[in-house]
Amino acid sequence: MTTLSHPCYNVPLATESSLHDKGKSRLRGLVTDLKPHTLGPMPVQEFLDRFLPLNSTADRAGFLSPFRAFRSIPARANSPTSIQQPLVAALNQRTKYKCRCPGFSFEGASSDGSSNPTCLENAAGVCCYTRNTLSTLEHSSQGTHADLGYAELFIVVSGDPSRDYFQDPPSLHDGETPSSRHLRTRTADKDKASQLTYAFGEHIACVVEVFARQHRAFVFSISVFGSLTRLFRWDRSGCVVTESFDIREHPDLLCEFLWRVSQGSPTVRGHDLTVELAPPDDEDRFREAVRAHVQSQLEVMGQELDEAVAVHYAPGQVFAMHVLPQHFTVDPENIRRFIVSRPVVTPSSLIGRGTRGYWALDASTGGIVFIKDTWRFRNVDELEGDTLRRLVDLGVRNVPHMVWHGDIPYSFPTEARRLNRKELQFTTTHLLVAEPWVCQGDVEDLHISRRQHYRLVTSVAGYSLRCVRGAEELLHATHDILVAMRDALAKDSRIHRDLSVSNIILVKHPDRTIRQGYLIDWEVSCVVDESGEAYASGRAGTWAFTSIRMLDVEREDGNKHRFEDDMESLLYVVLYCALLWQPHNLGQEELTRIIREMFDQVAVYLGSIEGGGGKSANALFRAHTRRLNLNSASLQEWLAAVMDFHSPAREPHPDDADRWTAEHLDTYWTTFLQTHTLERDNRVVHTLLPTEYRSYTPSAYTSHEPLPTPPAGIVQPAPQPEGDRQDLLAPEALKRRLRSSDAHALRAGSKRERASASPDPPVDAASLRRSKRILEQKQSKPVLAAPSSAKPSSSTKKGPKRRRSHK
Repeated sequence: MTTLSHPCYNVPLATESSLHDKGKSRLRGLVTDLKPHTLGPMPVQEFLDRFLPLNSTADRAGFLSPFRAFRSIPARANSPTSIQQPLVAALNQRTKYKCRCPGFSFEGASSDGSSNPTCLENAAGVCCYTRNTLSTLEHSSQGTHADLGYAELFIVVSGDPSRDYFQDPPSLHDGETPSSRHLRTRTADKDKASQLTYAFGEHIACVVEVFARQHRAFVFSISVFGSLTRLFRWDRSGCVVTESFDIREHPDLLCEFLWRVSQGSPTVRGHDLTVELAPPDDEDRFREAVRAHVQSQLEVMGQELDEAVAVHYAPGQVFAMHVLPQHFTVDPENIRRFIVSRPVVTPSSLIGRGTRGYWALDASTGGIVFIKDTWRFRNVDELEGDTLRRLVDLGVRNVPHMVWHGDIPYSFPTEARRLNRKELQFTTTHLLVAEPWVCQGDVEDLHISRRQHYRLVTSVAGYSLRCVRGAEELLHATHDILVAMRDALAKDSRIHRDLSVSNIILVKHPDRTIRQGYLIDWEVSCVVDESGEAYASGRAGTWAFTSIRMLDVEREDGNKHRFEDDMESLLYVVLYCALLWQPHNLGQEELTRIIREMFDQVAVYLGSIEGGGGKSANALFRAHTRRLNLNSASLQEWLAAVMDFHSPAREPHPDDADRWTAEHLDTYWTTFLQTHTLERDNRVVHTLLPTEYRSYTPSAYTSHEPLPTPPAGIVQPAPQPEGDRQDLLAPEALKRRLRSSDAHALRAGSKRERASASPDPPVDAASLRRSKRILEQKQSKPVLAAPSSAKPSSSTKKGPKRRRSHK
């Protein structure tokens, strides 16, 4: 077989991407998020030798002497362009036979009055392109402005050396270690501190864009402040930054870096070569297949159909992704080819899974499938694809079939053999945590995870629950999810742990008038023990929908998910959808406040991240939903009943524990759907007021996907409720309304309230739902799978046979 050798550039972004948000709140959030994931300052020569090693016998005949290479760069300048222009000239310097960076060219980036300049253009930075790429850009209509979709690396430029976000530690005193020293520049000047933060935030934003618009495992970048320079390497686990060096005094270091970049293969520069540009005939096949699938799912025609197809297809930007099944031999018969174009999800942050999701054409079957392209945790007991395979084999309903899956190498070898571990794409930042030069005095703990590039192909290509059409579809689809949850618990002793709007997919089947709900993203699911608790400790999932109990900071480390936590998350999913996509009486200001306080609330308490105060207040006495009047009387009735099952808004009763159980909820829900009429097409899109960038990392094992946000649309006209809502939600008002024994629910309030809160009440053991296997061992009443009320989901071509190659 032939290996792929050409990098892919200019990957389209999802139609609803926040990538180009250059607001200060986002930039500040990017910097905050990166703090515990940054290592430095690494000695420059060590950086070069580790990340860009050179063969000692390599031919250096084309290496241009570094002597006085950057003497034209001023040590300080009044504007970035005064650095940029001589820097570009020096980088592009060449003689007849020698060159600074053979095969590459450098182009200055400037906004030129553009209405939407990139962060790099704002900073008058520099982009490095391959010669072939630059030629393509010069002959295109977009010209050679700063296009990070094509950049091999980029340089951030400033004329002022004091604008460097990082500092190098001074000489150590007796008893000091580098780890106790500060890596970031410290200043008492708040304005200067803000300037440093925003400038570095723009640097990070450029990195995020490169990852989003190219298929990358890692990225290099450079910062130049006057003539002081640092080198950076970025991956999905964090950033490594070097010591600063003066390119006027030590030009050899930057020249050596550029030479090694030029001599390295695309994989050495961080490219993923398992993706290639698709030929025109594949693009035609993809476009027509997507068009047919959209039509079957949405039943639209004309302009509506064209707009819906554009969500998945960008002309001229169609690619072929290759997936080798886990542990299989590299062979053309084993490698499956999938055609993709525009993702439905574009990652807008650096740290985490960096998930892109695609509708894809399976080249071997002609069917439309879904690809989850992600950076999974490296050390896991089981891959998500294997979990899905087993769930389907066990008869768990409303989960997608696994079609193909596997970890991704940098490229495929030409000979048929098994891949070794070193050939796979994985993050490497964690390997440097214990190095003696690491300074971490300004962060409490470093959180450098180990991640591996992984692709999962499933049978379900549908639409997010964000696209729900009405109250009928909302309650039917989410009931499908409850069925999946109960089946997984009863048949595999497994709970999902990440119930969210993003993880519920709607699919139209010919034999159903209402779209079916599928529960996806089983990556952080976990088997439960005999007490009904997950074997893995700590939070997992999407913050906005996490249960009150799991948001409790005092039990954060020891808390373990239970099935009831997933039930609570499902309740929040329904409420969230009702607030954002159902007609009701709330105005924009009050709606924004409810979403912020119930779903987005975050506080730091004794160094730990906590939340849940808004949810607790609503559970105890409906602080946020008591004024909510939905136009759908049936949906209003369902919400009121299920919130009472979870936490009655009255004095406790002995029978309450029996009402918040899977059996009771499912029985009620099934009967409700059979006896109530729900609106089919009453969707209304409510927009929220702009809010600060959300920045928090609940735990090291938490999903790093962005919180679901409503799509842009027309706000439903609604009268403002009477009275002053602010008074009702003030902490003191909440405190007065709570019984003293429930004061713990307001831990997000003042430190005094938290310190004086009474301990949490014990969880009633009768409320725990155990799997059938566990309960048989305990000789107790089993938790049954949900009754079969619908045909099993249609299957697609399953994954590869369990044939194993020779070792």
